Amino acid sequence: MQIEVVTVKFNKGVHGYWFSPNGFDVKVNDKVIVDTEKGKELVTVTKGKELVDEGSLADGLKNIIKIADENDIKMAEENTKKAEALLPEIRKLVKNEGLDMKVVYVEANYNFSKLTINFVSEGRVDFRELV
Repeated sequence: MQIEVVTVKFNKGVHGYWFSPNGFDVKVNDKVIVDTEKGKELVTVTKGKELVDEGSLADGLKNIIKIADENDIKMAEENTKKAEALLPEIRKLVKNEGLDMKVVYVEANYNFSKLTINFVSEGRVDFRELV
């Protein structure tokens, strides 16, 4: 059986991911809201509707929730700036905890319900106290 999908790209991502258009008429470069394990995310459609074999889906296909409006896009931009502004404070916390890791960037999902700290390290880091 074939399923209709669109390909989207996350803000700092390089890979495309399939989502169900969920009845929305979306086009390339449209901003849409999708639900992920990190919460709701604002993403960009990079490839329009196409049919794929259901067997080629590794996991269940998630839906586009809505086409983003100006308010959604503005909120996402503001929350990206808020997350980036937290970078110096987070780096200071990491240093104060004596953790052997370098914080690379901080990102928030579009409605700021979840903050993700991306870091690199030579080895494993127990950052439970930081959290």
